[in-house]
Amino acid sequence: MQKIIFVVFLLIYIISMAGNLLILITIIASSLLGSPMYFFLAYLSFIDACYASVNSPKLIMDSLHEKKTILFNECMAQVLRVHFFAGAEIILLTVMAYEHYVAICKPLHYATIMN
Repeated sequence: MQKIIFVVFLLIYIISMAGNLLILITIIASSLLGSPMYFFLAYLSFIDACYASVNSPKLIMDSLHEKKTILFNECMAQVLRVHFFAGAEIILLTVMAYEHYVAICKPLHYATIMN
């Protein structure tokens, strides 16, 4: 059962990383995608990739070992990283929501800012 869990979570992690990096590379490489929405989407993909990299590697590696322990300092560092990336994602989503609000509710003001 542990090998099945290892394979399933490894595949999910690889697909998640590949998807986020593909979005990030596409936005960076394309000169047509210069609007604020794509700027924020690139950062959101980056933060999601970082967020997924906090717990998943430990989970994947522990699924192969009999002894599944973590030191207190490592646990606290992991909790700190989870909270940091979750907070960064919440702030970014809030900024994205405000950007969309301005673009929809105040289009003339938004057009002035963009030019």
